[in-house]
Amino acid sequence: GIPVPISGGQQNAFEGCSAYSDHNRNLLFYSDGVTVWNRNHVPMVNGTGLLGGLSSTTSALIIRHPDNCDQYFLFKVGDHLSATRSLRYTIVDMSLGGGLGGVVSGSRNVLIANGCAEKITAIRHGNGTDFWIVTHYLSSTSFAAYLLTSSGLLPLPVLSSSGSFTA
Repeated sequence: GIPVPISGGQQNAFEGCSAYSDHNRNLLFYSDGVTVWNRNHVPMVNGTGLLGGLSSTTSALIIRHPDNCDQYFLFKVGDHLSATRSLRYTIVDMSLGGGLGGVVSGSRNVLIANGCAEKITAIRHGNGTDFWIVTHYLSSTSFAAYLLTSSGLLPLPVLSSSGSFTA
């Protein structure tokens, strides 16, 4: 399809951001890693003060829950100004807020790992359902791949050493 610009958007990030649309290309929500807005460009309930970084190259990454079509994992990584450069997630539930979505209590800024570069990506697992969430650790050549399944995010990553040393 052809991209359609969003009018009225409230995001003002220096770098990374993420948006999610339904199968009909209707905007559901978007985030800069610090705030998550609904389709009406209003911050969701509990959707402010998230610990992403406005200057992180991949500040926000949204992945639908593998087993719950109403829930989405919003992964965030801090920028070079963050003390810990942490990778975290927050769960957005679109059944909250009268269908406009909200952040699930107790799932806001859940720490996955400290010492991460400003890079995160997701790769669909070979089973076609789960996802690998991949980041690069600072001051190392290590990539960490966390498995997101229908049970949630598994806490121990698969580590691979490859590529350049990231400071």
